[in-house]
Amino acid sequence: MNSAMIFILFGTFLHQIAAVADQQSNIWQIVNKDDRLKILAMALKAADLEDAASQQKPIVTAFAPNDAAFNKVPNDIADRLSDPKNKDELAQLLSYHVIEGRNLTSSELLKMNLPARLQTATGGFITITKQGNEIKINNATIIESDILASNGIIHIIDSVLMPS
Repeated sequence: MNSAMIFILFGTFLHQIAAVADQQSNIWQIVNKDDRLKILAMALKAADLEDAASQQKPIVTAFAPNDAAFNKVPNDIADRLSDPKNKDELAQLLSYHVIEGRNLTSSELLKMNLPARLQTATGGFITITKQGNEIKINNATIIESDILASNGIIHIIDSVLMPS
């Protein structure tokens, strides 16, 4: 095989990789399709955050509470956050689950000097710890990790993170 043929094959290969990368779903698309994250999808819509969860920049790490996590939120807090006049407060709560500019896999989280504090999109902080074989985010446990999206990574957690 001559060098021109190798160059053409390599270019075709790179084009196919780029096409596959373009087909990868973004965070919003993944959340919206996942049956375990229906309440999170509704909350993102109510807070007008679908576009933010779809944007390609910045790359983010998202800690996504599953439906069971939202069902554990006390009724008075859930009622307050469900009220459309409190959508800014809901947006703040959801943004507290996001680390901007970092695409942190579970192994990268475990490689940190634990306990580690990370600044969220709201400016608040979450604490990463390890308890046995589990990764904890504040009091929540990652129950599924490393769901790759075109604009970051998702870790599903079992509790809603509440800013202090």
